[in-house]
Amino acid sequence: RQLARVLSSRAIVFARQGNTEQATRCINLALGPTRLLDSQPMLISALVGIAMNNIVVRSLEDVLQERLFGDQEAESVYRALGRVNLRGMYVSALKGERAFGLSVRESAPQGAPIAGLIWRPIHYLDGTVYLQQMQKTIDRIGLSYKQLADSGFAGDSEAETLPRLAYMTQIMVPVFSEARLSMEAASAENAAGQASMLCEAYRDQVGGYPASLSEAESKIGWKIPKDPFSGEPLKYQRKGDGYVIYSIGPNLKDDGGRQPKSSKDISKEGDIVWRVLR
Repeated sequence: RQLARVLSSRAIVFARQGNTEQATRCINLALGPTRLLDSQPMLISALVGIAMNNIVVRSLEDVLQERLFGDQEAESVYRALGRVNLRGMYVSALKGERAFGLSVRESAPQGAPIAGLIWRPIHYLDGTVYLQQMQKTIDRIGLSYKQLADSGFAGDSEAETLPRLAYMTQIMVPVFSEARLSMEAASAENAAGQASMLCEAYRDQVGGYPASLSEAESKIGWKIPKDPFSGEPLKYQRKGDGYVIYSIGPNLKDDGGRQPKSSKDISKEGDIVWRVLR
């Protein structure tokens, strides 16, 4: 994360100096280590990767406030963002944590013989439920957050449906749900960053920003990921000489591009917003 902060800060400095080539290079270099965590089998690795990604993407937004990108620079960053596989990172972490959880259960002490008569059935029930739950979580990775919420699988709601005796599974399910929320928010940031690069390439080629993202996609030929929360295209608004791109965020409501008062409020109010205003 320290490396991501240093390179992101240098990108902003280069942008203020008018050196967009070096600013672009720093952004792309900062995104590189994130890709090294794609296949790491631990949740902590995925969370570190998500945090690094967020540092870099937010600095990119600051860079654009300082300096316009040409179409080649925009394409370079667009493709670098596209190579960051946050969803794959999350799935790798789930598979690793599934194996780790089972190994912990296998090595857990069984207690005295009499206690074991009570403990073992509960222990095996929890292990079975854990395996089933982890597989369900992995299978649902292709669903948008809205589809999860509509099915009752978003947030802590699913933990409430688990057997009471599946004690460890009840503890772990909210942890993985929160990690998915973080992953989706980071994916929304990345998608907005790619959309912003699309707008910059369009401006460089046409002379102004597009009226819609679909117009820019048709002109430039790049595809922008959909909003991971709604499963629909990101929202786009022209604002003065710039624009606003946003995801509806985990509250699944279009708040018109209004940001939450703090990052802690994102699940309750506001959108995930990317602004380039001049």
